[in-house]
Amino acid sequence: MCIRDSYIKYRLIFHKRVAFPVSCLVLGLIAAPLGMKVREDTRVPGLASGLAVFLIYYIMLTAGQNLSEVGVLPPVVGLWFPNLVFAVIASFFWIQITRDRSLIEIPFLLRSRSSQKNNDRDKDREI
Repeated sequence: MCIRDSYIKYRLIFHKRVAFPVSCLVLGLIAAPLGMKVREDTRVPGLASGLAVFLIYYIMLTAGQNLSEVGVLPPVVGLWFPNLVFAVIASFFWIQITRDRSLIEIPFLLRSRSSQKNNDRDKDREI
């Protein structure tokens, strides 16, 4: 093992020890807005979105860690990039929550929900 490999290894260890606790904070900042927007009758989408966020974060973190171990990326980039990406997403979610908007606007889903509500109202009027 050469000096460069041990240097990269120790930098990886250092950044893991710092980046992993920060990831708890970042994921918590994402979880709060997701939890605020989930209604009591729709817990399954909230759980699914939370698991999806964690899975995407974990895949990014593992890929960054592996690329850093091989030497493709510097350890700083490999271990901190997922935190940076999810911190930006968390800030976007918090801005959407403070403006009392939906977290993610998906037009075709919103259209189908509103048309379904209108169809239900029309059926109620017929009765």
